[in-house]
Amino acid sequence: MTDYTASVYLLRDTMVEMLSDDSNEQTPYVLAELAGFLIPGTRNHDQFLTELGELDSDQCLHLQSFCEAIAVHLKVTEPA
Repeated sequence: MTDYTASVYLLRDTMVEMLSDDSNEQTPYVLAELAGFLIPGTRNHDQFLTELGELDSDQCLHLQSFCEAIAVHLKVTEPA
């Protein structure tokens, strides 16, 4: 059996609408996987940081506010 892949092209605004939908319980998982894909020291991370430089000031403020808000809820306790 062969694996098949397909490319799906979504508009950026469509992705935002889908991820911000109140009924989309998958959003935290998608964001966590994205974060894992953009780990520091990788080319993906470096490219991501480069692209952040392209955001306008409002977009930067939105992203900063979002990151600060979720950071409060991401307190992981190290195992003993």
